[in-house]
Amino acid sequence: MSHISKQQWPAAISIVYLAIRISTANLAPIMDCDEVFNYWEPLHFVLYGTGMQTWEYAPQYALRTYAYLLPMAGIAKTFQLLLDALPAPLIEPLSRLLMLPNSATVMPGSGNKPLLFALLRASLAITSSYAEISFFQSIHDRISPNLAYMTAFAQLTSAGFFHANQAYLPSSTVMMLWQLSIANQFRENHGWAIFLGLLAVLSVGWPFCAVLFVSTGCWALWRAYYSTSASSKKSKQPPIRATVNVLLRTLLHSIAIQAVIFAVDYYYYGKLVSPIWNIFSYNTRGGGDELYGIEPLSYYIKNIALNFNLVGFFGVVAMPILLVKILLKRSNSNDSLKLLGLVPMYLWMAIVLPRPHKEERFFFPIYPMLCFGAAITTDEIMNTLTCLLPGGKKCGLTGTSRLMLRLLALSPAAALSISRSLALHHYYTAPLALYRDLFYQVTSGAQEIVAAKKYVCTGGEWYRFPTSFFLPDNVQLGFLKSSFGGQLPQPFTPHGSRSKSLDVQTGRFNDMNVEELDRYLDQSAQALPAPPKLFIHSQINMSEFAIPDNVKEVLARLSVADQVVIRSYLAGLRDQLKEYKAKAEHGHSHNHHKSDDMACDKGECGGDHDDGHGHDHHEHKHEHAHHHDHQESHSHEHHHDHKKEDDMPAWKKRAMESGGDASAAPFGGSWNTESSLDATK
Repeated sequence: MSHISKQQWPAAISIVYLAIRISTANLAPIMDCDEVFNYWEPLHFVLYGTGMQTWEYAPQYALRTYAYLLPMAGIAKTFQLLLDALPAPLIEPLSRLLMLPNSATVMPGSGNKPLLFALLRASLAITSSYAEISFFQSIHDRISPNLAYMTAFAQLTSAGFFHANQAYLPSSTVMMLWQLSIANQFRENHGWAIFLGLLAVLSVGWPFCAVLFVSTGCWALWRAYYSTSASSKKSKQPPIRATVNVLLRTLLHSIAIQAVIFAVDYYYYGKLVSPIWNIFSYNTRGGGDELYGIEPLSYYIKNIALNFNLVGFFGVVAMPILLVKILLKRSNSNDSLKLLGLVPMYLWMAIVLPRPHKEERFFFPIYPMLCFGAAITTDEIMNTLTCLLPGGKKCGLTGTSRLMLRLLALSPAAALSISRSLALHHYYTAPLALYRDLFYQVTSGAQEIVAAKKYVCTGGEWYRFPTSFFLPDNVQLGFLKSSFGGQLPQPFTPHGSRSKSLDVQTGRFNDMNVEELDRYLDQSAQALPAPPKLFIHSQINMSEFAIPDNVKEVLARLSVADQVVIRSYLAGLRDQLKEYKAKAEHGHSHNHHKSDDMACDKGECGGDHDDGHGHDHHEHKHEHAHHHDHQESHSHEHHHDHKKEDDMPAWKKRAMESGGDASAAPFGGSWNTESSLDATK
């Protein structure tokens, strides 16, 4: 480090930081169906005029602001122009830069919606990286370089940041804006700090985050008053006037921001609405959010342990350690700034922890504070240990050695977090891979296939749908009845969220999460448009879970690693298919005698998934993100007695009779025997 100047190290780390975030942006799964249906789908509607609408966007409720969508819509339109102008040979290197499979290289132009989606996720990662780098540099310049490096190390290796950075969610945006705000406050740019806080509170559509910026406003007022007071002999304005100026500037900024938001929402809702007030009143009237499930306090403890492990624990205990230092009169001049960066975390936990309804994303805003707190705790522990060494503080450790020891102390936590990130990519990205490849299969097919009206249907696994950016223009999402008993989205009408949509919409919305049966496609062939055909046909032998030929072709183009990821997704469909078939045989079998007349495929349209594999939390729209780890063991919970020949799947019998590899997957690839049987029996 001695050969690199202090000015060069932050710049070098920033470049590495940005490169890692961009390259991993599309490796993370979509962890929450709210991200899909409340943000990506409305964005798709703004761009293309189609998408799925949730009740929050209905004109009678208006809980979501379109102002949050417009910046991303502007970025998307810019990317569309660039994709149209980009020569076809450059599509492949762009796809590789975004860590996409080869299938993404087959289609140039803005019609390549999966590639556009990947670019949008990368842009979110870039924006979040800028916020992280600003946070890092402000700590480096104003508090301590060692603290800055430890904070950046914890953030960069965290499993929580791995999937939260590129999430299109208000909580992720608030996390980003808070980092930019506190970075400005550390640098004494209090005007910008407050303005960024106002953007978070007013424009994102999540007014509860105001508690994160209480300390921002208080600190700015305190600094305005006492800084002016200390220099009152030189200053021409009294301290009270400086304080009033801060308040007036904040008021004017609030009015300006809110005026823009009112104008945007008036355009999209066709009337004057205040989504901020609507969502605040809905959540404070009592019982609203509990409709989507409740969890014990241990939920957040487990969540922090999964995403941060030791870093999470160190982060939570940071402020008590600093307070003990202050009581023992061992504090230094920078401890006040450290407390400024930690206080919002405890205020936020005081608000969020008691709420019965808990979500992983609710903790996103305090992720940077956890890492900052972990750096502080590690630094204090190492300082204490150093004093205990022979020679005390004069033990001969250089600044570089001290930093290396601190990073080494955080390395076990980093290794665990990285392994968690790898597991998230390995086990939970199958829906993204499948829908992406199916998009290219349809768009590159024969003209009559491309032009035909199609449905992608889903039942109990509806929450895995990765947005309409993975559906060609002629394909629409459809729902089949399953054990899920809550309210599902329905397609946007051309009128969007305007009151006119109520006159033409097939179904109605409610704010009580009551199931609306009009969301489901009628399973009778006569009730569906003709001639609708799905690109996955329903030629499935339930006794052996034979994979349709056209699905085999899709999977055969994927790498073995991708096929291994997809096996868990197929395994999840297996039991749904069996139960769906059982129901179909009792009253609906007359409707399924010709698969080509169906708009829905039994293979893709999963039915009930209540067979006792730990999926009770899927019974409501928002809880799917809870306990993600059950999926890692899901493919291993379907063990049967494979020793019995009668229970042996037909594909395995044929493989053994022909002398082939009985452990090979029926559509190619090479899996372990146990997983292969689970995914295909």
